[in-house]
Amino acid sequence: MKNYPGGYDSLSLRELLDSVVISHVSKAISPEKMSVAERQRDLQFVKESLVQCAHFIRSVIEDSEGEYLIGAGSAESYKRDKA
Repeated sequence: MKNYPGGYDSLSLRELLDSVVISHVSKAISPEKMSVAERQRDLQFVKESLVQCAHFIRSVIEDSEGEYLIGAGSAESYKRDKA
């Protein structure tokens, strides 16, 4: 199994992709009725998926560019610095 930056491997990236797809169709981000507990559980799942995606993307950028982005590195500041 291939290893990727941030401690990810082929399986964990596929699991992350599955999570993102599931998050996309989440009932919690639609006007569909659901119990408060279900909505909270669903939103927590979506949040965890987004945090993992951000961690992976940051790891790939840091690995590829050799630049650490903790606390910095927004797309806007990157455009400004490269202009």
